[in-house]
Amino acid sequence: WICSVDNLEDIVGGHVWVGTIEIFGGIWHILTKPFAWARRAFVWSGEAYLSYSLASVSMMAFIAVPMSWFNNTAYPSEFYGPTGPE
Repeated sequence: WICSVDNLEDIVGGHVWVGTIEIFGGIWHILTKPFAWARRAFVWSGEAYLSYSLASVSMMAFIAVPMSWFNNTAYPSEFYGPTGPE
């Protein structure tokens, strides 16, 4: 899946794609109210926002760890040492 990226064009293109989606998602969330089911399902407090943010950061970390462990295109062995498969 994500570890099969084998050239820098895919890495840069993926960053542009994800960045564009995140910018449009941010604009969407600024301009709209949450749906009714989301207002009922989630707790709307500072502690809840912190909890949701920490959960999303940890999810992103679990996705990034295999990428840096197995992929030697984004993290070449010459700079960072041997990757998992080497």
